[in-house]
Amino acid sequence: MANFRSKLRGLGCSEVTINSLKNKNQDKRSAALNVKKPRRAEVNYCPQHPKGETTESLEKERVALLSENKKRNNDFVVTLKMENTFSYRRQEILEGEPLVTDFKSRSPALFNAKEINKEFHRISTVPLISTFFAALDRYTPRLMELFQGKGGVQGRKMIHLIVDISKDDTIETKRACVLKSLCVYLNEDPDKLFKDYMNTDTEVSACKAQTVLGVYAMKREGAEPGDELEDVGVLIEGEEINKEFHRISTVPLISTFFAALDRYTPRLMELFQGKGGVQGRKMRHLIVDISKDDTIETKRACVLKSSLNVYLNEDPDKLFKDYMNTDTEVSACKAQTVLGVYAMKREGAEPGDELEDVGVPIEGEEVAAHLSPWFVGFTEALGPARLLTRPDPGLGGPTASEVGAQSQM
Repeated sequence: MANFRSKLRGLGCSEVTINSLKNKNQDKRSAALNVKKPRRAEVNYCPQHPKGETTESLEKERVALLSENKKRNNDFVVTLKMENTFSYRRQEILEGEPLVTDFKSRSPALFNAKEINKEFHRISTVPLISTFFAALDRYTPRLMELFQGKGGVQGRKMIHLIVDISKDDTIETKRACVLKSLCVYLNEDPDKLFKDYMNTDTEVSACKAQTVLGVYAMKREGAEPGDELEDVGVLIEGEEINKEFHRISTVPLISTFFAALDRYTPRLMELFQGKGGVQGRKMRHLIVDISKDDTIETKRACVLKSSLNVYLNEDPDKLFKDYMNTDTEVSACKAQTVLGVYAMKREGAEPGDELEDVGVPIEGEEVAAHLSPWFVGFTEALGPARLLTRPDPGLGGPTASEVGAQSQM
């Protein structure tokens, strides 16, 4: 093992060569300085280039991506090129350590909600939004006890922050209060991280330019508490990273659905396990997977399978469709679909691989497509059936709250 890293360096392993002296800045050319190594959960820290690709070819692909990113309804092509240039982009970040402004000019496609989620999944192999909110909701009760038991100036500040929960007990309010209180607990000023502006403020641009790292919320003049925000964004080094962030924060579709599903899961499990007859046997057969894999994704999948397939007497084969990207009759099948969710798989894909496409056809029209990043992690737990939840309760069928109401009757 003494010369193991030397052999890897000779073979061109990027995770080793990145720490060689010739790849370091001149003022840090010391073996003990600026050692780059993966952090926890960074599975693909510094990957190798794809087979047959070189730095020059990937640079041409990056330049081509600049023009593809300007086209409308071109998400699929952009995603393919982003996946192909992932290794080149990672090495550029790790070796050059560019400023956010410079990197955004070279890779503007990365700075939107969908691609940020996909990039996080490429690095860590887990979905960003659902993983973060699931962990936050899991630790919220213990954090609330910790904050309420804190004394001194910190304790008074945190009690003042979490008092909003008594006025509005929604999941969004709880998360906001916990995150702000956590800043105080860690001796940080939440006012420096979270910025509130009115759309009539004249100094917004100047304030944004001076922000090193923060999240801003733009409110409309005369808006009431609880009204939808005009804009929400992320600022890093004075640069506005993501103008589409409000689609996640002010309309938290996936997180709200999963939060409601997790809330009613214990009661639904009791309901399914106590059901008799043919329905009961089918539901117990479906939820037995939880004993093998007790993850949150498996629980959600089993509950949805049981509730949708059996308890609500719906036929999942009519609602959920699986296609291969080589199928020639996909368009005809979509045209005959009244309401459904389809999953498009790549030819030769292994179980657990990311789907090529997920969409929603209504009355033969494809009203939503390229939804696969929203379902990463959740769909992996569903196995071969690939049972997917509908992206909007308004498209038909009961919401999670309505299912919970039925369980209490």
